[in-house]
Amino acid sequence: MLAMKIMNVQHEDVACRFFCFTLQEKASSWFFSLPPRSVTSWQQFETAFITQFGDDKTSGTLFLYLSRLRINKKEKVKEFNQKSITLLNKILDKPAEAVQIEFYTSALPPPISIFVKRKEIRTLAENFLQAIKVEKDLAAISTHPGNEESEASTSKKNGRKIKETELNGKDVVILQL
Repeated sequence: MLAMKIMNVQHEDVACRFFCFTLQEKASSWFFSLPPRSVTSWQQFETAFITQFGDDKTSGTLFLYLSRLRINKKEKVKEFNQKSITLLNKILDKPAEAVQIEFYTSALPPPISIFVKRKEIRTLAENFLQAIKVEKDLAAISTHPGNEESEASTSKKNGRKIKETELNGKDVVILQL
């Protein structure tokens, strides 16, 4: 442990007890405002400290992260929405809502993004909800292949499966590559 080498302390517990006095300004105030015995391990302290101060980045850096944020292949839209909200909450000078919406819809998978953008919803919160609904609708279409006759018609063109169905009251064509 670096503190032990610097202060020539032989016992780790002594070094840990002195550690709090190495903190300065905001970190010191934060540490001494913690309730007694609320942190019982180094791992717990490390997690709390990083949560409090680890993402202390500029708005510009966070804005760049937001513009590059993309949903992972197996990630659910609801989880991605939470990730987006967490990042947005860290940005002090938030971009205009239209910019937030553009970043968000661009980060979604194309099949979901297309339907969300078609709705032309003006708030980010409504876009979040619409994306979840579209994801559920698309999952229902792909998980109920036995209902294709009543809910959707399927055909093949150039070796690609084409499914025609209705989504949100509109006729939709889904092309499976």
